[in-house]
Amino acid sequence: MVDCVDMMVQQVAHIVEKSKNCYEKKKIEIQSFLFNFYLILYFIFNFLLFNYLFLFYFNYFSIYFAIYFII
Repeated sequence: MVDCVDMMVQQVAHIVEKSKNCYEKKKIEIQSFLFNFYLILYFIFNFLLFNYLFLFYFNYFSIYFAIYFII
């Protein structure tokens, strides 16, 4: 009887340990996915902001100043 209970407790402990390991793996996977996702978004927005917007306005103002100095 005691052996049976002990075996059941060990099985439950084993299942809990497996589920905990699985949860930790999933947590790490989700964290790394989110980190990569935010990193990609950061680089995309950085690229858009500093390349397109800044260069667009810089070109706009340089054309404006060129016209101003020519006139």
